[in-house]
Amino acid sequence: MSTTAGGRWRPGTTVLGEFTVERELAGGGTWRVALVRDRDGGRHTVRRVEVADLVAQHRVLTDVRRWIDLPPHPHLAACRFVRVAGAELLVFAEYAAGGSLADHIADGRLYAGADPVRTVLRLAAEVAWGLDAAHAMGLPHLDVAPANVVLTEDGTAKLTDFATPRPPEHLRHLDADGTIREAPEGAYAAPEQVEDQPVGPAADLWSWAVVVLEMFAGERTWPSGVLADAVLEQLAARERWRVPVPPGVVDLLRRCLRFDPAQRPRSMGEVAATLATALPGHPRPTRPSVLDGPPSGPWRDPRAWLAFAYATAGLDPRTATVFWPSWRSTRRAKAGEDLRAFTEAQRVLDETGGPVLARARLRADTGRAALRAGEVMAGAANLRACVDLLDGRTDEDSRVLLATVLTELAVAAPDQAGPATGADRAIAVAEQLEDHPEVLAGALLARAGTLADLDLYDRARSAYERAGDRAGALAAGTAKARALHAAGAREQAERVLDGLTPADDALAGQVALERATLAAAPADQLHHARRVVDLLTPLVNDAGRHELAADLGRGWFLLARALESLGRREPAMDAYRMTRYLLTEAVVRDGRDELTDKLATAYDREVALADPRAGAEIATRAVELWQRLADLDGPGGWTVELAAAREKLGTALMEAGDEDGAREQFDEVLRLVPEQEIGTSARRRTLAAMAHRQHGVLLRRAGDPMGACGRYRHALYLLADDEEPGFTRVLVLESLSAALGDAGHLDESAQVLAQSTEELAPLVDRGLRGEADLADSYRRLTNARYELGDFHGAQDAAQAGLEVYTRLVGQGRDDLVEAAARLRASYGYLRHRLSDVDGAVVAITAARARLGSDPVVARGLDSQLELLRSLTAMEPDELDGWFDAQREVLAEATTLSGSGLALAASRLVEEVLGSAGWVARTHPGERAFALCGLAGVQLGMSAMPVRRNGAARHGFLAAVEAYGRLVADGRRQYVDDWARAHVGLASLLTVVEDDAGADEVVTDLLAKLADAAPAALPTWRERVVRAVADMRATR
Repeated sequence: MSTTAGGRWRPGTTVLGEFTVERELAGGGTWRVALVRDRDGGRHTVRRVEVADLVAQHRVLTDVRRWIDLPPHPHLAACRFVRVAGAELLVFAEYAAGGSLADHIADGRLYAGADPVRTVLRLAAEVAWGLDAAHAMGLPHLDVAPANVVLTEDGTAKLTDFATPRPPEHLRHLDADGTIREAPEGAYAAPEQVEDQPVGPAADLWSWAVVVLEMFAGERTWPSGVLADAVLEQLAARERWRVPVPPGVVDLLRRCLRFDPAQRPRSMGEVAATLATALPGHPRPTRPSVLDGPPSGPWRDPRAWLAFAYATAGLDPRTATVFWPSWRSTRRAKAGEDLRAFTEAQRVLDETGGPVLARARLRADTGRAALRAGEVMAGAANLRACVDLLDGRTDEDSRVLLATVLTELAVAAPDQAGPATGADRAIAVAEQLEDHPEVLAGALLARAGTLADLDLYDRARSAYERAGDRAGALAAGTAKARALHAAGAREQAERVLDGLTPADDALAGQVALERATLAAAPADQLHHARRVVDLLTPLVNDAGRHELAADLGRGWFLLARALESLGRREPAMDAYRMTRYLLTEAVVRDGRDELTDKLATAYDREVALADPRAGAEIATRAVELWQRLADLDGPGGWTVELAAAREKLGTALMEAGDEDGAREQFDEVLRLVPEQEIGTSARRRTLAAMAHRQHGVLLRRAGDPMGACGRYRHALYLLADDEEPGFTRVLVLESLSAALGDAGHLDESAQVLAQSTEELAPLVDRGLRGEADLADSYRRLTNARYELGDFHGAQDAAQAGLEVYTRLVGQGRDDLVEAAARLRASYGYLRHRLSDVDGAVVAITAARARLGSDPVVARGLDSQLELLRSLTAMEPDELDGWFDAQREVLAEATTLSGSGLALAASRLVEEVLGSAGWVARTHPGERAFALCGLAGVQLGMSAMPVRRNGAARHGFLAAVEAYGRLVADGRRQYVDDWARAHVGLASLLTVVEDDAGADEVVTDLLAKLADAAPAALPTWRERVVRAVADMRATR
C-alpha cells in the first residue's frame, strides 16, 4: 500500500509492500514515528513527515544522505535508507529498544539506578562523543533534544534523527540566500538559531548543554533554549537539582551556554574529554575520520575534509565553518560550493604537510567536484596531482585510489591521458588488487568503447560479478550492447541484451530502458518503453523508491516519443506530462540536473502538441520551475534553461495570439543572454539567435517582411561561428526564405530555402533530426521553386521528398500519408508544367486516392485530372477547337496583366504552355509550335514584373526553342518572334545580374540570324543591344 500523509499506521499493516507495522511510537500534526519490521525480521524506526515542496524534499534528502554516510559509531544511530511516497518522506533508522531519553526523564527511569549521577554523566558523555563523531564528518545535528537521543537495551545512548524532516514552515528560510539555517525545537535552540543567524557545530554545544541541564533538573521548565543560561544559574544558586551536579559540570555547562559561539568550547571532543575525567573506566570511542571510508566513490562531504584539515593543523575547527558550502538545490551548484571548501582544506593540509594519502584523497575529491561543476581542466589537474602523490606507494588504499583516479582521468580527459595516466595503466594497477574486482571493472569499462575492445566489456562484467555487484555487471552488459549497436551490429546487440538476467524488477527496468533507447522503429520503442513503465511504476509509486524516478521518467519520455512518432497525439501528451512530472522530481528533489535537457524537451513537446492556450499555460509552468531554480542557485546557475523556457513561452504566447506577451518574453531572453556575454557558448548563441528569429516572426506577422529579414540575418550572424550548422540555423534560413517570399524576392527566397534543405540533410544523416524533417523541407522547397516558376528544380525537390516520405510511410509512419499525398499532387502539377501529361495523370491520380476525404481538395484534383485526360484523349479533328480555346485563355491573361494582375496571368499562361508542349509532341505541327512560342513569350513577359524569374526563364526558353524549330523548318515569318524571345531571355538574365548569360544569348541570336535571316541582322542587333543596355542602366 502507499502511505497516507498524516494517517495512522495500524499494527499489522503492510506498508511500501515490504514492511509490517508493529506500533506507532510518536506523532504530531504532520509527522509520525513508527516501529516496523522488514521481511527478514529486522526492526527499524521510520519517521514520516509531509513535505510537499520538492525543494524542501531535496534539502531533507541531502541531509539524510549525509546521515546515511556517517561511519558506524557506538553513539550514533545508523540511518538505513529513505523512501518517498508522494508528499511524504519516510526515513528508516536504527531501532533502539530502550526508548528515548525524553521518556526516561519523564518517567524517572533515568534516576532509578544505584548511581544516577554517574548515569547522567555517562549519557551526557556518550551524546557528546556522538556529536563529536558527527562533527568530525562535517555534519552538525542542529536539533539536539532528549527526544532525539535513544537508548539501547543496555542503556547506551545513541544520537538519532539527523536531518529530521520538518514541516515546510520550519524550512521557510531555504529559499533566501542558501545559508544553513534551521529551526529546531525552541526549548533547546541556540541563540544564533533563534535569531536566524548562520550556525555550525557550536549550536550543538548549546543544545547539548540544555539537554544535560534537563537531565540534572529532572524536568524542563523553560519555554526557550535561549533562557537556559539563566535557568542554570538559578538552579545552581538554589541547588534545586533532581540529582546533584558535580561542580566542574556546572562550569562546563556555563561555558557551553555562552551567547557568543566563539566563547564556547572548541569542540564536542573537548567537552566529552572533560566529562570523561568523572567516568573512570568508561571506554572512549575512536573518533572517525574522513579517511575511514573507501578511497573510491563520489567525493566526500567537504565539511569533513575541513574538519580533518583543521584538526591536523591544530586550528580552531569553529573557524572552518565560514568555508562551509551553503545549501543549494542542485548538484551542479553544490559542486561549485564544495570546490571552494575543498580548496581551503587543500591549502591547510599543504601548508602543514599533512599525510600524503590524505592529501591525495583530497585532491581526488577536489577533482571530482571540479568536473561536476564543469571545470574540466581544473578537475583533470587535481586528478593528475593525486596520481603524482600516489606514485611509488605500495599500500593497498593508495593502489585502490590510484587505479580509481586513473580510470576517472581517462574518462574525464581522454585526450590528455598519456601512458602514465591512461586507462591501460589503470587496468594494470587494478589487476594487482585481488580484493577489489569492482575497481578493475571500472577501469576495463573506461578502456572499452570500440568494436575491437568488446572483450573488455565481458571482462568488466565478470569482474563486477566477482565483486557481487549485480547492477555493475548489468551495466557492463548494456554498455556492450550500446557499443555493438553503434557499430551497426544490431542483432548482436539484441543477443547481448537477451543474455542479461536482471535479478529484480529495478534491474529489469534498466534492461528494458536500454532496449527502448536503442530501438529503431517507433513500434519497438513503444513496446520496450511500456515495459519500463510497467516495471518501475510500482517501485516508485508503491515502494517509495525515489531514486528510480529518473529512470521511470526516461521510460515515459521514450514512450511519449514513440507515441508521437506513430501519430498518437493525445496519449503522447499524457506521456510527456508524466515525463515532466517525474523528471521535475528527479532534477529538483534528487539533484539529477543531467536530465534537465530531457525535462525541457518534455515541456516543449507537450506545449507543441497542446492547443495554443493550454500550451501557453504549460510553458508558463516551465518558466516558473527554471526561475525558481535560478533564484535558489544564484546568478548564472540556470540562465540557459530559463532563457530557453522563456523562448518557448514566447512562442506559445505568439501561437495563442498574445503577441505583446510573446515580445516581452523574447526581450527577456536577450536580456538573459546578452550578445557581449555569449562568448564561445554555442547554447547561448543559439538562444539569442532564436529570440531574434521570433522577433522576426512577429515583424512578418505585422506586415514588415524586410524588418523580419533584418532580424533573421542578425540571427544568422550570431550563428556564423558554429563549427557545424545546427537545426537552429535551418529554422532561421526557412524563416528568412518565407519573409523574402513575402517581400517578392522569390528567387532569393528559393535559394535560401535550398540552402536550408542542404544544411538539414547532414543533420538527418547524423541522427540529430528525423527524416520527416527532411521530407518536410523538400516539400517546402518544392513549393518555393514552384512559386518562382523553377519547375525543373521544384520537380527535383519533389522527387527527393517523395522518396523520403515513401520510405517513412513504409515503416509505419501513417501520420505522414497526407503530407506525402499533397507533395505527390504538387509533383503531378509540375509534370504538367513540364509537358508530361501522362506523368501528371499518374501522380495526381495517386494523390487523389489519398486525399479524397477532403471535398475541396478532391474537386480541385478532379478538375485537373479532367483537363489532363481530355488532352490525352484528344483526336486530331479536335485540335482546331482546342487551339482556339487556348488563344482565348492567353487573351484573358493579357487582360489580367493589363489590370495589374500579372501574377494570376502568369499562372494561367504556364498551364497553357505546359499543355501546348504536350500537344507539340503528340500532334506536332506549325500551330502547336506557334502556340508554344506565343505562350512562352507571354509567360516571360507576365512573370518578370512579379519576379517569378524561374517561370519567365522557362517561358522564354520554350519560346526560343519553339520559334527556332519553326524558323529551322523554313518558316521565315517567325524570325521576328524568334528574335523577340531571345531579347526577352537576355533582358531577364540582365535583370537577375547574369550578364555573362545575357551576353551569350545575344551572341547566339546574332550568329543564328546571320545564318537564317541575314537581312534582319542589323535591325535586331540594334534592338537587342539597346534592350540589354537599358536593362543594365535601370536595374
